[in-house]
Amino acid sequence: MDKFTPGPWHVGFANVKENEISHIGVRSKEWVVCEVQTDVDDLPGEANAQLIAAAPDLLAALVALSNLAQECIENISDDEQAVIEVARAAIEKATKDAK
Repeated sequence: MDKFTPGPWHVGFANVKENEISHIGVRSKEWVVCEVQTDVDDLPGEANAQLIAAAPDLLAALVALSNLAQECIENISDDEQAVIEVARAAIEKATKDAK
């Protein structure tokens, strides 16, 4: 995961309006990670920016929980194993080209 911009990320509202379009910036300490383009006062746009800003923390938590779950469960059920596999698939999707 070394190729990712290090977290934490936060939402910085640039609110640059061009023809009723607003740009919401997601930033790290040093970089703009992305801009979410949205209609003015579009709450889903703000929610999307918040979700993107949470990505480094969500990935770290998912990796930690996945590892902990595997270590803690001795007699794991098929359903529990399926949940761990879904978590690992999400981790792989987020990191496969970034290693």
